[in-house]
Amino acid sequence: MRQIRHTRRVMLKAGGGAFAAAAFGPLARAAALPAGPAITRLSEYMAEAGTRALPEEVAEKTKQHILDTLAAMISGASLAPARIALQFAKAHA
Repeated sequence: MRQIRHTRRVMLKAGGGAFAAAAFGPLARAAALPAGPAITRLSEYMAEAGTRALPEEVAEKTKQHILDTLAAMISGASLAPARIALQFAKAHA
């Protein structure tokens, strides 16, 4: 199997190729196209979302999901997989 040498020249060539592909490739040309009406409307909707209040039902369901997630985390903290994950996290912190 042929070994690849990672010299500065090789890395600069690869980086230059990646830059050229990103700057002049088909995705770059597609990004330059004007947004269609669906994207424009979606963008407006998302930009205004921060100023609108959530419906009460949605807020209540969100609270339930958060509490359920916290309860699952707490109740599973003493199980073997959680202890293994904690040991792994401490070893790599």
